[in-house]
Amino acid sequence: MGNKKYIDTRGYYSRMNYVSNIFNLSLRNQALEFFESLIILVLGWWGINKISKILLVFLNKSNIDTSIISFLSSCSKFCLRVILIAIVMSKIGFDMTSILAAIGASFIAIGISLKESLSNFVSGIVLVVTKPIHIGDTIEFDGHSGTVMKIEMLFTTLQTQEADKTVIIPNNRLVSNSILRKKSSHNILRYDIQKTLPENISNKDIIKSLQREFLINNKICEFPAPEFEIQSQSELNNKQLHITVWYKEMYSNEIADEMEKIVNKISYKLTQDS
Repeated sequence: MGNKKYIDTRGYYSRMNYVSNIFNLSLRNQALEFFESLIILVLGWWGINKISKILLVFLNKSNIDTSIISFLSSCSKFCLRVILIAIVMSKIGFDMTSILAAIGASFIAIGISLKESLSNFVSGIVLVVTKPIHIGDTIEFDGHSGTVMKIEMLFTTLQTQEADKTVIIPNNRLVSNSILRKKSSHNILRYDIQKTLPENISNKDIIKSLQREFLINNKICEFPAPEFEIQSQSELNNKQLHITVWYKEMYSNEIADEMEKIVNKISYKLTQDS
């Protein structure tokens, strides 16, 4: 009988299993990193929207011009989203040094090809710094007449008298051409309101509650500050509250209803609490 030769395959299969395990582990790690990056992107995008809304509230209550607020809001949101995308790409495994170098080299070509957009961007900065127009102004430009609704990075939006029609104008055209401003909404106007409240409500609670409401309301100016005058009428078992606030002319059609709503809300809440 001839000698039979046996091939030992245990080492071969052991190496194959080792390679397979490494490959599967690599796939799991990549899937985990992708899933984590997706979560970062979704939560980051949601967070940027929330931050933008909070920033808008504080900017609206500041003494900054409304047109600058609109411009800063769109710029900040864009920058935050670019940073978020860079973080996500780095998390996935992209070499950010190479990407940033490529982006830097590409800016020259992009600048040449998008010189019109860059011109609009620079013109947007000129508009918010020099303030020839404000949000809420009624203007006439190039045969179009309307109210300035937004001044953003590249374009300015006009709302025409027809509710369903808007005009979008490149910022560089507004800077380099004549604008007819028919009406300015940048004037600050005064509004007074009186309200009768029960005698047992604390004056301190009334003022504190109203100040809190005015702080988060973008229709009411923070400067000049709202004024309060409370006169007690003990014989009638009530007190007279007199409030003076200042608002921008663009809110003239809304301020009466807005103040009535705020005062009624505070009056009802404090009456219930007392």
